[in-house]
Amino acid sequence: MANEDRFLCLFDCSSIQRYVFGSNMLKSNVGASHVVTQIYDAWIPEALQQVFPAEKKIAERYEEWKGEKKQEVVQLDKNDSQRQWETGYVGGGNALMMFRREEDAQKFIRAWTRILLKEAPGIRPAVALRKSTRQELETKSKTVFDELFEELEANKSRYLAETTLPRHGFTAECKLTGLAAELLHEFPDGKIKEISSVSKIKLDNFDDANKTIVARFKDPLGDDYVFAKDTQEMGQTENVENHVAIVHIDGNAVGEMFKKCKTIAQKRKLSLEVDRATTEAMRETLRRLLEKYDVLIDKGVLDKKKLNSDGKPRGLPLRPIILNGDDVTFICDSRLAFFLAETFMSAFAENEINVGEDKKPLSSCAGIAIIKTKYPFYRGYMLAEALCSNAKRKYREYKSRDKTSWLDFHISHRGLPSNIGDMREDQYRVGNANLLWRPWQITVQKEWSAFNQLKEAIRYFKPPPDEAEERPRWPKRKLQDLEETLALGKKRTEEFITMMEVRKLRLPPIADFPKIQSEGWEIVEKELKTPYYDILEAMEFYPECLL
Repeated sequence: MANEDRFLCLFDCSSIQRYVFGSNMLKSNVGASHVVTQIYDAWIPEALQQVFPAEKKIAERYEEWKGEKKQEVVQLDKNDSQRQWETGYVGGGNALMMFRREEDAQKFIRAWTRILLKEAPGIRPAVALRKSTRQELETKSKTVFDELFEELEANKSRYLAETTLPRHGFTAECKLTGLAAELLHEFPDGKIKEISSVSKIKLDNFDDANKTIVARFKDPLGDDYVFAKDTQEMGQTENVENHVAIVHIDGNAVGEMFKKCKTIAQKRKLSLEVDRATTEAMRETLRRLLEKYDVLIDKGVLDKKKLNSDGKPRGLPLRPIILNGDDVTFICDSRLAFFLAETFMSAFAENEINVGEDKKPLSSCAGIAIIKTKYPFYRGYMLAEALCSNAKRKYREYKSRDKTSWLDFHISHRGLPSNIGDMREDQYRVGNANLLWRPWQITVQKEWSAFNQLKEAIRYFKPPPDEAEERPRWPKRKLQDLEETLALGKKRTEEFITMMEVRKLRLPPIADFPKIQSEGWEIVEKELKTPYYDILEAMEFYPECLL
């Protein structure tokens, strides 16, 4: 009888975000993101070739599970199969490999981790190995995977691999990472500096990363547009605007969806469908951006000199950094952040995917950190991630709905908060009242929390010329006065509103709260809040031509 044993290897890597965003240089971040994709896409096949040197076309076999006819077929489930290994799935930050012999599984783990030490110093891999049987995989697959994930989490917390050279008092310091500087590298400005091997690998991978992302979005970019190579090339208007936005978007409950899958075939389908939804959402986001490209330049929102838009190809004020399953991070000109985030989230939510035997709608949450261009990039990313977590908390309150996507944001003018929660308690409270209405809900239209209400309010404050007689535009000085008055509380706000109504200046309406135009505040979820502080802050970073 053929061997019934199966050895499952589940792979993960710790602190990926710190690895990708550990530098303030965009090229390093983009190169690091490409290195992360290579962890599974390139170096697993390379390790397999070392373990099975006589086997041909390993790279093709490694990818064949993605084919539509192969998704349902698990070759190692077949008792008469001569195959010694198979890819389970790759997705959600994990990879699953299956082997017939424990010896091969152990060899593969050693080969793969050795490759990472050489090709990706700084990456910290984690592995779980579990013995199973063909019959157990067919009848108790979910239990097997649950135990495998539990072991992986235990291994990640039990031992933290050291994959970089330690830094001592007599070693030079890499200015990009703070690690020990081991190598010399020539930068585009001609200067030669000492950097770590971690930085060297990231920078060397930038060109490949650029080619990969351009090829992935050939439609709609064609040969006419390229992604920015530096944070200074996002289109910031010189001497006027020097902010960029870090946008972090994460799918809702996707991890739970993977846990609900009972078979490898179901996990394969889910992984591919989530990846496809993310790619299509980014493609739609790029299309919408290209539609507005010339308008943004003509209206003076973007500086064409900073985008190299006189030549071909033309620079984009957007740079995807992570597009991995439902995990998305991009950097863009600050005045495009709300528009791009909403576009992506709306496109992502149009998808329904297979979760086991059921169809489930997709949704997501986002954090937008608008920061000074030269602020520490990693701290900006951590702020965006914390804002996304705030939005996730709101999502969990509304989880009974099929579709609920939320967006939170923070605009930093004076520095980056170490803790967003503490900072908001200190700076955005007026007694027991809360100046913040956020997070806002995407994909709904006529509710008090709908992001569309924020956009409509900006239009209300700044009506187009043909509506100015019916509803005059608020002067900039009066908008500033309103912002200052809101910080003084409800009573002072009502007095200010009365004064403004004499000038025919009224506050924008908000769905579900008819009295809010005359009072400025409303009790929402047992707390006194105002939406207008959010609206006034966002207005500065939402060009009228995008509304």
